[in-house]
Amino acid sequence: MTGPAISFGFLYQQPTSAWVARTSTPVTTGALITYADGWLTSPASAAAAPYQYNLAYQGPAGVIPPGQYTVAPATLATVHARYFSAVPVSAYLVSTSWFPYQASAFPPDVQRVQQLAPFIPVSLPQDRTEYFSAGPTLLWDTLLSDSGQGGSFIEAGPFGTYSAGQQSTENWNDYPQHPGADANLLGGSFLDVTGDTLPSATRQGDVLSIIVNPFTDNTPGHFSEGLEPDPPGTTVSGSYQIRQNGTSVASGALTDGPAFAEATLTPDPAAVAVTIKAARTGPAYPLSTRTVTTWTWRTSDTSSPPQAPRSLASRRRCRSTAVLPGSPPPSPDRAPATRRRTPLRPTAS
Repeated sequence: MTGPAISFGFLYQQPTSAWVARTSTPVTTGALITYADGWLTSPASAAAAPYQYNLAYQGPAGVIPPGQYTVAPATLATVHARYFSAVPVSAYLVSTSWFPYQASAFPPDVQRVQQLAPFIPVSLPQDRTEYFSAGPTLLWDTLLSDSGQGGSFIEAGPFGTYSAGQQSTENWNDYPQHPGADANLLGGSFLDVTGDTLPSATRQGDVLSIIVNPFTDNTPGHFSEGLEPDPPGTTVSGSYQIRQNGTSVASGALTDGPAFAEATLTPDPAAVAVTIKAARTGPAYPLSTRTVTTWTWRTSDTSSPPQAPRSLASRRRCRSTAVLPGSPPPSPDRAPATRRRTPLRPTAS
């Protein structure tokens, strides 16, 4: 018997009980894999020092295990997270786990449930401690959303892994904010989920392509909605210019989302400069309202004989070999004195 893979899942936003018919004899036709996730948040009495457990378990192959798990502290990673906001705001955290099969590429006709994860309410700004199940093949990504229904978001993070016992600090939505380059923190691993992370500058033949994320923080891999008029009352605008040896070869307005632009260059070695101007104003954005950023580097057409697109300035792992673009000092905005502290996306249910 053969057939396409199919998956299904259940998500409970509140503590609940469920009957699970466990099995002990592995299936003999096809394959069976089970996963269990848990998100445990601190009680109201811990409001001064909130914490959260993000747990994920993969069952033994071919059987349905008992649905009870004991959390061993030595198996977890600890992240001291700082969530900044220039104004007090209600937000939601979504942390999603991906084991290898869940993160693998599927043909379009395969039926499966994209990862389920709850939208956990948080008040910003806030510091909180987050504990993650750890393992070399267990991926996590986190979304900081301004909506409990998905869609719009404040900041999203890249896919990453944690090691048992690891201690780290991560800043979210910090100031000053500015355009940020895409980053693939996993390198050549897990290309099923990271393969669509475009380098922020690539050249193929004479065509230069640029994609950057306006108004993001300083954490590699983080990105925001860019020039989206969220929340209501926000006004955005932007423009770009690409110059080769001082001569403009492409320019125009930026509308919404990330800043994307292309230009056709001459094949000779030359200096390229890319300038992104972005503005964002509204009650939610009293800081970093306007940025002007320029990157410069040397480039030439090296596509003869034909070769894959070449990254010029983008992912964190390529920066040691690329000609690192220079950018001006950030704007002198400062976060308020009271500050405290996404491809595949989870589906709310």
